[in-house]
Amino acid sequence: MEFSAAYKSLQAARNCLEHRGGIVSRIETHGTEEFEISIPRMKMFYLRNNEEIELQPGEKIDPGDDRTKVDILAKIEIKKRPFKLGDRIIFSPEEFNEITFACHFLGQQLATRIPKQKASLQE
Repeated sequence: MEFSAAYKSLQAARNCLEHRGGIVSRIETHGTEEFEISIPRMKMFYLRNNEEIELQPGEKIDPGDDRTKVDILAKIEIKKRPFKLGDRIIFSPEEFNEITFACHFLGQQLATRIPKQKASLQE
């Protein structure tokens, strides 16, 4: 399963939100001082001098050279977000959108791995 560690971190965050009001405890940090959520997300970007420049709403694309057209590229990457022991887990609307994409992506992966039932002869 792709990104299984990321999905485990999201499940831990869900458990924290549900059972501890979103306050990060030793359960999430496993005895350390920090809990890190990993979110599989779609990154849309273009290349400027071989550097990935992520697209931002309202921001003009600047290829850094004389090109009038650039390729818009996409990839799935992991975004990490740390929370210290005692912090409250909160998400911005943009982060929530990324998490819903991650859940959709997980559902697609699971759907492709579920064995298909053969049609019965009586149908």
